[in-house]
Amino acid sequence: MNISLVICPFWSVEQPPISLAILGSALRKAGFRVTCRDLSAFFYNKADIETRKLWNPESEYIDTREVDRFFTDHGRLIDSEVGDILSDDSLIVGFSVYDRNIHFSLRLAESVKSADPGRTIVFGGPACYREITDRRFIGKPFIDVVVQGEAEASLPDLAGRLKNGESLAGCPGIIYKTGAEIIYTGCRDAIKDINTLPYPDFSDLLKYHPGQTTLPLQSSRGCIQKCVFCEEHNMWKPYRSMTGERIFEEISFQVRNTGISRFAFHDSLLNGNIRELDRFCSLMIDNRLYLIEGIEDKNRWGTGPFNDIMWGGYAVIRREMDRRLLKKMRMAGCVSLVYGLESASANVLKLMMKRQETALAREVIKNTHEAGINTCIFFMFGFPGETDGDFEETLGFVERNSAYIDSVSPSISFCAVLKGTYLDDNRAEFGISPAEDFSNIYWETEDGSNDYLVRMKRYESFCNLASSLKIDITPSIKDFETYKLINTARYRIYKKDLAAARNIYNDLLAAGAAVPPDIRGFFET
Repeated sequence: MNISLVICPFWSVEQPPISLAILGSALRKAGFRVTCRDLSAFFYNKADIETRKLWNPESEYIDTREVDRFFTDHGRLIDSEVGDILSDDSLIVGFSVYDRNIHFSLRLAESVKSADPGRTIVFGGPACYREITDRRFIGKPFIDVVVQGEAEASLPDLAGRLKNGESLAGCPGIIYKTGAEIIYTGCRDAIKDINTLPYPDFSDLLKYHPGQTTLPLQSSRGCIQKCVFCEEHNMWKPYRSMTGERIFEEISFQVRNTGISRFAFHDSLLNGNIRELDRFCSLMIDNRLYLIEGIEDKNRWGTGPFNDIMWGGYAVIRREMDRRLLKKMRMAGCVSLVYGLESASANVLKLMMKRQETALAREVIKNTHEAGINTCIFFMFGFPGETDGDFEETLGFVERNSAYIDSVSPSISFCAVLKGTYLDDNRAEFGISPAEDFSNIYWETEDGSNDYLVRMKRYESFCNLASSLKIDITPSIKDFETYKLINTARYRIYKKDLAAARNIYNDLLAAGAAVPPDIRGFFET
């Protein structure tokens, strides 16, 4: 039986999607024929410069108008891809769904189902996390099944039952329809030993990424922290990590099979299990799968494809990240780390329930930089309860430690309140106004001291400071003034302050700026 796995625009195109690579491997291991399609990269490669802006990180608002326009402008090409999906006789067409590609996935899934109602349309991925309560996908007439949680076991089980004509009732971890009835089969247990997962198979996906130099890698699931603003802990449940040996073996496998020697850990944190991280580094060093820059006698490390493996990823501030380990990580090929500091205020860190101290953060950041590892720090702005003084503490921290900070990654949503988080479920505890039309980015506090514009101002002040200190900002918004006008207009529309929104709209037109369809459509219809 053939199965098609699809990821739609406007997901990241920097690397082939690891979600499809792992699921494809799991299905092939179970005996199915699989075709993985990175349509996000496919359409990006076909798009013009202006359209490619939809893939930029700051293009948060990929709404139905944007997708409708894309389908209109690229209808023939989309029809061709639908025909290609239908031509391989896949009984199942599975969509990997994230917040950024929800609307595109829905449109494409509907097109496939309309062309052939016999296809089973399956949705899965992070955007399906709350499907049990939201039912925003399974209620669509063209979606047959929604997979909840980890799909490496659920999807092969589902496919096997469909192939054999068996009931889906005994397949945990899915929501499906029988006529008008919606059935939830219950939660499937988390995969206890993720070392048993097959190596991700990028064979179908690399053709969409010509000249690719970096592959994604996932060595753990979940997080050891329980920050109130994050849904990782609830989504993945218990934290699990691979052994150092398993990580080393996967990297060796991918280098031999793809020739690619750069790896980006897509873990929530790559240092959740210090013992296994240390073991992995020992194996890398002992097997000389790295290149040390500036070493006097490079020849003693040998030559060939295994002498320049480099890697990086997200990490958490913790005391075990000392000089010894960081130097060892650099010797093992670690070239970059992103620390989720969020704030340098003790008050805000306590409200976030982040288990870290500013003094320790300074020490870890300094040691990371001095070990020769590119050090990036992630920050949020306007967390409920953050005062002007708290924000000034963060600015002061960046200024005092600028010599050790290679880049900063300021949150372009400033401080979103995500569904499924403690922060969302307990808004009253944090003084967030309980509006009926609650928005995860336009929330405000009941006392009026914190709203979207306050957070945007703090974001802008932070970026101005980083720029003055010659610290790289990633992602960098090239035209911030236009970005600010566009997002302020959206906020004013949300608040029903239409006069102010129209004034901004007119200013954008007068400046010759490209006005997004959601704003233009609001005032032109």
